[in-house]
Amino acid sequence: MGRQSGVYAVVIAVNYLAIILGVGAGLAALGLSYQLARVAAGGCEAAYMYAALRWVVFRDARPRAGSAHRTGM
Repeated sequence: MGRQSGVYAVVIAVNYLAIILGVGAGLAALGLSYQLARVAAGGCEAAYMYAALRWVVFRDARPRAGSAHRTGM
């Protein structure tokens, strides 16, 4: 859990700085209405958080051989 906590903190910091502040404020500065800029930033945040949590933070969380986890078949 120690390594995942550090990586998670970095993911959250990047999310706040790049997505929430950067995309939201950037789109508003380009002339998009503030509400639409926030909605677009929210969509970007959702995609970023899913990808970062799935493939970066919890990348080692795989089912072990012999576990009861199904592979979707």
